[in-house]
Amino acid sequence: MKPCEKPTYGGYYTQAQVHEIVAYATERGVNIVPEIEMRAHVESAIAAYPNLSCIQKPQSVLPGGIYPVDYQTSYCAGNEDVFRFLEEVLTETMSLFPSKYIHIGGDELDKRFWEKCPKCQKRMKDEGLKDVDELQSYFIKRMEKFVVSKGRKLLAGMKYWKAGWLPKLP
Repeated sequence: MKPCEKPTYGGYYTQAQVHEIVAYATERGVNIVPEIEMRAHVESAIAAYPNLSCIQKPQSVLPGGIYPVDYQTSYCAGNEDVFRFLEEVLTETMSLFPSKYIHIGGDELDKRFWEKCPKCQKRMKDEGLKDVDELQSYFIKRMEKFVVSKGRKLLAGMKYWKAGWLPKLP
């Protein structure tokens, strides 16, 4: 997309369309594994719900993936509203997709907002976390616990397995 180019309307499926796609795939022996980005690459969610970011500042979604330095592209790991929001999103996602796996993305997290955010710093202190890397691990493990409580398994980017933050698949 070029600067000043009008964006295309849409970019989502209705629940009815998802049911149709899942049925079509199932008939052909294909398992659709949904991916819900977490921690980072969530500019659209932050644009819709600025309260889910550390800076709580309204922002738009810019085409091309290049953002000004004052744009936050990750959720606030110290904000309980973030976890409630993600649990609701995951619950709806799991109701639509029968896959035993749920993917949460897992790459390129800009942690500089977490380093300055009072809520993130409080979470780190309350949980005994020494740095933002451990806060990231806390975030992933907390979401994994929720996913597992619903009878599903969490998938994430390979670097998390390499770092020992998530179990390896059988």
